[in-house]
Amino acid sequence: MNLILYADLGCVTCERSRALLDDIVVVYPDLDVQVIEVDETQPLPDEIIAVPTFILQGQVISMGNPTFDQLIALVGQAVNKNA
Repeated sequence: MNLILYADLGCVTCERSRALLDDIVVVYPDLDVQVIEVDETQPLPDEIIAVPTFILQGQVISMGNPTFDQLIALVGQAVNKNA
């Protein structure tokens, strides 16, 4: 299962997003987490209109930062669905 974060190095809100990823892998250590830093050389995919954006298994699950509890719930639902 993979979780992708689209972020920007100049984005203050994205710092919190990166911290959320650090926290979620403690709960779900098998989760494949990837951060894609976007800038003028790395355009956003069509389905993403802003950063930070979280994508779980190819689906946008949050534009902006979810709370830790929301992220845990979203990942947990996906894990249970795939079990």
